[in-house]
Amino acid sequence: MLATDDTTGAQVQPPALESKEANMEKTLTVSFEKSLYREDAIQVAFEEYAGFIGCTQLSETPTHFNVELGNFDPDFADSIVDEFSNYVLFESITRSR
Repeated sequence: MLATDDTTGAQVQPPALESKEANMEKTLTVSFEKSLYREDAIQVAFEEYAGFIGCTQLSETPTHFNVELGNFDPDFADSIVDEFSNYVLFESITRSR
């Protein structure tokens, strides 16, 4: 089930909670509506965050861009999603000016 981030409006698939070690290998998917976010902004964020956490895949549907994030401590999942989403939002705004 997707949840919506209150700050950015991005849709998030939270990871199932198990042991920390098991979750370090799991991913969570963040979805960005194409009507609000720029593809080039998502690509920049994907490349920037790849050095800190595992950005494992970029995909899209007719209405959304999807980014899979992984290789992070599950205790920080909410913060990682928030920071990544804020960066995408910032890049989208900056590139739209």
